[in-house]
Amino acid sequence: MLRRLRSVLAGLALVYLATTNLFCSKSGISGSADVNILVQPLTLRFSNIAVFDSETQDVVVTHSGSAGVLKVTASLSSDTSADFSVEGPNGNLTVELKPGETATFKVTLTPKDAVLDTGWLVIKHNVQGVADRRVRLLSGAPEQTLIVDPTPIDFGEVPSGQSKELEVRVFNLGTDTVVVTRLELTSNTSTDFTILTMPSLPIAIPSKTNITLSLKYTPTKGGQDTGSLSVISNDPNNPELNVLILGTEPGPEIQVAPGIIDFGAVEINKSKNVSVSIKNIGTQDLVISNASLSIDTPKSVTIVNPPSGALTIKPSETSTLELQFAPTTVEELQGTLVLDSNDFDEPRLQVKIKGHTAAPRLQVVPPSIDLGLVAQGLTKTGTVTLFNAGELPLDVSSVTLVNPTAPTELSIVENNAFGPTSSTPTPGTLQPGQSVQVDVSFTNNGGSSGSETATLRVASNDPTAAEIDVPVKVTRGGQPNCEIALVPEVLNFGIVPRGSFKDLPVNIYNKGSGFCTFKSAKISAGNGFKVVGVPPATPEGLAPGSLTPVTVRFTPPLTTSLFDFNNYNGCLIVTATNPYTSADVVFPQNCSVNPIPIPIPIPGQGQ
Repeated sequence: MLRRLRSVLAGLALVYLATTNLFCSKSGISGSADVNILVQPLTLRFSNIAVFDSETQDVVVTHSGSAGVLKVTASLSSDTSADFSVEGPNGNLTVELKPGETATFKVTLTPKDAVLDTGWLVIKHNVQGVADRRVRLLSGAPEQTLIVDPTPIDFGEVPSGQSKELEVRVFNLGTDTVVVTRLELTSNTSTDFTILTMPSLPIAIPSKTNITLSLKYTPTKGGQDTGSLSVISNDPNNPELNVLILGTEPGPEIQVAPGIIDFGAVEINKSKNVSVSIKNIGTQDLVISNASLSIDTPKSVTIVNPPSGALTIKPSETSTLELQFAPTTVEELQGTLVLDSNDFDEPRLQVKIKGHTAAPRLQVVPPSIDLGLVAQGLTKTGTVTLFNAGELPLDVSSVTLVNPTAPTELSIVENNAFGPTSSTPTPGTLQPGQSVQVDVSFTNNGGSSGSETATLRVASNDPTAAEIDVPVKVTRGGQPNCEIALVPEVLNFGIVPRGSFKDLPVNIYNKGSGFCTFKSAKISAGNGFKVVGVPPATPEGLAPGSLTPVTVRFTPPLTTSLFDFNNYNGCLIVTATNPYTSADVVFPQNCSVNPIPIPIPIPGQGQ
């Protein structure tokens, strides 16, 4: 039978009481003068039982007070092994006890594997100021095992200006002596926690005995404080035991929503209000002694009906401030709402304010036009987009070319759908989010060299930029010619498995000053390569400076072994027609793939 590695903790009759809040008396009783609670034992150590066998042990809860009703609820913590189960009196996990009465909760371990099981039985209760009781559940008994009581070390709520002390015990539940070498608070522990007393170190803790130290909590800044007690020892199962420390200073706690006051877009000479809620999520009255705007907040922002004096907000209650933004000029709003209160850790809370004036906003993309090289007798067009990025209609009063150096050759292309560029210019309107294209053309009726410039000026009701200038530039070229190249210069197909294929694109680039007409694309001396995609042979379809794709496919030949690697090369030859001379333009002029490939070589490797 599969057995678990477990040992029995024999003779453990001493009962320890886990005290995590008000105090821990030597009798194991804690609580108020009327309703008290006693839990026995603090630890359940289960024996070395076989898989799928069961063992049950009892935890007894006693109302040790003199009056009132003790209400308790038992449950297993979320990190407890699923092999543990708990049952209460008459199947009830929640019971009520009068003074002197007891309730027995039965914890059963039914191991389903050979893994050691651990967990916690949590006893919740109604004793004021006393933390929930936690009973440690363990299976097997390592030779050395330390636990800290209470776990966690919870001071509960301690009022401002007061202190609280807790006694903490470190138990050795194992069978061998454990030597503790260090007892300290970790670096992330709040300075409100201190160790008052502890034994001289190192100290040996014999089996089934304990040492005691005293911790103190003196809250200073409100809210919850946390930390850890570190126990360093020669316990092989847990040489560094860290126990959570908790404490809370009850007080007010401010919470403001929204976190950023955003007015968005507001039209000039109109106003918009935003409500700001101030909630007290603390346990004592929150007093707002000052609610004001920072000195750098524009005068267009005001607090509507500001409090005349201190504003008191009780716990869980909310108060509201109303802020107003009423711009009279164009502005980008940035400011701060300042709230001074008796919140310990946030005595001055600053809330960012933002917004802007609603207005039309003209964007011109791109910011300049470069028509590049234009051969004699040819025309080239450049385009900009006018976009209304604002919240109100954009009125474009005019679109003009200013100071053109070639006024008869540079012009705005007429677009009767948009008033400023129509044959008889009139103002035009772009609604928010609407755009329109404006084209500028140049016809080279002059020399074969030099450059021309102009400024495309757009005038509108954008309050931040009444006029936007777009530089225009063009370079004159000589007689138009068709000249092509291939980009990239090499197509490398890498490794292509036999039985499959791979496609790669290459671009025909017209680097001449005139138009070209695509004629053909073919593979020269290339085994396994072929052209599978070409552009249409449209007359003058390749404009100067344009790129047009061609697709080349490599299919490894099946003439060799399936597992051999072979290198293959080819050459792509493209032919275009020069529409000005009707002559063919071929690239490359010659092509050799053996022994040294030249552009555009096409290497491939078949597997």
